[in-house]
Amino acid sequence: MRVFGEIPGVSLGAVFENRDALAKAGVHPPTLAGISGSQNEGADSIVLAGDCEDDEDFGHELIYTGAAGQQNGKQVTNQELIGVNLALARSKIDGLPVRVTRGFKHKHELSPLKGYKYCGLYFVDDYWCDKGK
Repeated sequence: MRVFGEIPGVSLGAVFENRDALAKAGVHPPTLAGISGSQNEGADSIVLAGDCEDDEDFGHELIYTGAAGQQNGKQVTNQELIGVNLALARSKIDGLPVRVTRGFKHKHELSPLKGYKYCGLYFVDDYWCDKGK
């Protein structure tokens, strides 16, 4: 069952040793994917893992480039508005909160030095197609 919003017992700023611990706590169920969700229900969480050159992090606001088409941190093919990318759009349409976790490889002052840090609920304000770097 997909959970939107806070996970009981998980505090803002909680740090998890690895993706398995993050999944076990229910914060971000997939251990590899950056987006947890389905195109019919919406996205319940994302992980900023530092592996996408087009992601931008302003602390309280993010530009998250979605899933697919990446190889070695570079966008090599176009993404489509299907699957988990459509799940993020569904979260915008339905006003659903998305849990955001920052990983240690994500270069930002709010990212942990090791592990994965739960950074709270965000809302999808917009989505669009654009040419990446």
